[in-house]
Amino acid sequence: MKTHANLNGVTVQGYGHVYGKMSFPDGRYYEGGFEKDGDFKGVGKYLFSNGDFYHGEWSQSKMTGLGKYFSKANRKWTYGQFKNQVVGINPKDLADLDPDVAPKVDKEMKPEDWSKAIKDKGLEVYFF
Repeated sequence: MKTHANLNGVTVQGYGHVYGKMSFPDGRYYEGGFEKDGDFKGVGKYLFSNGDFYHGEWSQSKMTGLGKYFSKANRKWTYGQFKNQVVGINPKDLADLDPDVAPKVDKEMKPEDWSKAIKDKGLEVYFF
């Protein structure tokens, strides 16, 4: 099934990628960095159609790196290191994947350790 999406990107000079927002009719959206080939890259936010939320690092459209994940069903934040976690859309061809697969954290961290890792990596400006 193809999904229609809107992507309004603005080139970020010197970084080789764009920043933008991709939104979908079912409520999902991604906002953050995109690689020139369309992959999610850098730091970004993703809202799942079930209300779950991820904010963190991305590589090749996968949650890869430091991030935080909110499970709406459990009303719980998980902080840590994520590794190659796929989300519900392939941004290159807009093919729908399973939109509500909960990612697994590769290395869970305490919030204070996670905050220190964010600061040490120089990413704190990208997180709220």
